[in-house]
Amino acid sequence: MPFYEHDKQYVSIAAYQAHVSLSISADLDDATLTAAKTAGYATGQKRLNIGLDQPVPVALVRQVLQLIA
Repeated sequence: MPFYEHDKQYVSIAAYQAHVSLSISADLDDATLTAAKTAGYATGQKRLNIGLDQPVPVALVRQVLQLIA
């Protein structure tokens, strides 16, 4: 799985049959989890899943990446 490291933080992207997963080394905060779920995106402790039939939520991806900036 490819990943990118910056200042001991990482972000990785993985493609699956039905979704793409964006994972980071920090836990998603409550605001990000709520925003993702409200918009219809699945999440995990450290990841955001984007269904292949869903548009890429650019603002939400930025919000996730800000957690490790």
